[in-house]
Amino acid sequence: MLTAQVELYYTKELAKVAELVDALDLGSNMYNSHFVEHYKNQRLQ
Repeated sequence: MLTAQVELYYTKELAKVAELVDALDLGSNMYNSHFVEHYKNQRLQ
């Protein structure tokens, strides 16, 4: 099913972004963490 494949792709891409943010230890970590949590919460609904 295409929708599931697309969701899986974006989930993997978001994980890569989150790892990159952690590796860079940006000053905007609080904002990025909030974004990731918001995205996770959206997926659970």
